Amino acid sequence: MMAEPRKIKFRGLTRDGVWEYGYYFMFEERAFIIPRTRAVFIQTTGGTMNLRDFIEVIPETIGQYAALKDKNGIEIWEGDLVKYNKSKRVAVIEWDNSSAMFAMNVLTPKGIRLYQMRNGYAEYAKNDRLYHHKVIGNIHQNPELL
Repeated sequence: MMAEPRKIKFRGLTRDGVWEYGYYFMFEERAFIIPRTRAVFIQTTGGTMNLRDFIEVIPETIGQYAALKDKNGIEIWEGDLVKYNKSKRVAVIEWDNSSAMFAMNVLTPKGIRLYQMRNGYAEYAKNDRLYHHKVIGNIHQNPELL
């Protein structure tokens, strides 16, 4: 049996503070999210794309789905802040180019990285869920949690 392909999806924050979800692309240094329903329509009908069909988001807030959920079933995204059950430390979910995977960077209260969990955090995951971690916010809307 072939494994189910991982879901590739993105989110970005609008200037109005609303998260939009779907596919992501840049055009003339502007970032956009194409809602999944609109993208399917374009693919299936051969329709043309127009910028008014897309939702402009703040480029720095673009994040990819990490293909994991926290202990409450909440999706974990790049830029999310997660907390381990028994710890006061907060980790940031970030893409690590050197290992080509998402990593949890555990930070001090001043934002200095103490250590990074890459391959190790996969050991905490069962059925694509981190059963001892909880999403408590994200770096864009909750920087005070760092």
